[in-house]
Amino acid sequence: MSISNERVIEMDYSDLRKQAIAFYKYFDSTLDFDIKSIFYYDETNNCRKFRIKDGHLNIDKNKDFVLGGVVLDMDNKEKIESSFNSLKDKLKIQPQIKEIKLKNVCSQGSDFLKCISGRKMRDYLTWLLKYDIYIHYAMMDNLYYAIVDIVDSLFDFNGDLQKTNFFKTLLYQFVYNNTESFVEIFERYNYPNIRSEQSVSFFDDMIDSIESTNNLSSNYLKYKDFLIKLFQENKYKEPLFLINNKDNIIIEEYYLMYKRNIYMFKNSFHFFDEEVEVENKMHTMILHGNRLENYNFIKSHNNIFIQLSDITVGMLGKLFEFIKPIRSEDVEYVYYSLNKYQTEGFDLLKSLIHKSYEKNGAFRNMSMNQELNNKFDILMGFKEPV
Repeated sequence: MSISNERVIEMDYSDLRKQAIAFYKYFDSTLDFDIKSIFYYDETNNCRKFRIKDGHLNIDKNKDFVLGGVVLDMDNKEKIESSFNSLKDKLKIQPQIKEIKLKNVCSQGSDFLKCISGRKMRDYLTWLLKYDIYIHYAMMDNLYYAIVDIVDSLFDFNGDLQKTNFFKTLLYQFVYNNTESFVEIFERYNYPNIRSEQSVSFFDDMIDSIESTNNLSSNYLKYKDFLIKLFQENKYKEPLFLINNKDNIIIEEYYLMYKRNIYMFKNSFHFFDEEVEVENKMHTMILHGNRLENYNFIKSHNNIFIQLSDITVGMLGKLFEFIKPIRSEDVEYVYYSLNKYQTEGFDLLKSLIHKSYEKNGAFRNMSMNQELNNKFDILMGFKEPV
């Protein structure tokens, strides 16, 4: 493990883990954070910093950071390793290729539907299912994360999490569907570092953009006047979460997402694809008085499971990029619009996600964006459209 030149810092995650588990189990009591498994990780859509520059976001709003890969039972590792060559043969990987990546399974630049409809991806998903390899993922919904502090600064819903998340999702819908207008406002006020004396003007500009945005689902558009009223009634409050930040930098780094599973799944071991910048920020983690040493960073060409994670997380990144632009009223028709090969690939992916979720729902860590979760659940067959 690389050694940082920075001063060694220790942080105790005991209380945070306890609180997080209580929070997650409030929604799903079956989640298991005490399992003994082996997690492997790669990432996709890592823009390093999510920021506003020259009037634009520095990455497409549909390309969210995803950290994840494959997870397996400890007693299944050798069986999978011994079958890896059969997968390479099935995928027709040339002998000179020492490391398989997503580009070896679906051609570079392929969108989600093209990727899952290909024979290689369908063979890959079939192989994962056959050998009881599960998938796990954590995604950072960049644009949703960008606006949550606005809601938290203005509105007090008396601890009602569902209502809070609804209004965050509601504001997100306006920003998503009129991104250029809102980003122009964000840049003008150096968001998320607004000067206190400019906050009322900032919120007035937000109100104007909300007022002019009409191209979103009727499920959200009907709440426009109520959202505007909330802004008008609360715009004189001090925006506590929108001051003393860095100008135009919304997400400074993603390394905290690497730490989460290490302390949440404390009995498991975690292997990450080598990432020097992240390694150097992985300060000492303490849990109940003990130092956590259940992780390592390794080179992907030396580990087949990191290679499998590259393929898996790349595919998941394409999946979320596919889902985000779909209008909520259209999501129930998407599956029926697929051709034969797209349907075969989609069904295999659904089977893998369901199998992984049945193994442990805690393998899924998504944004609190209610719209995204609803569309994902309908597409993956976890719920029926309303």
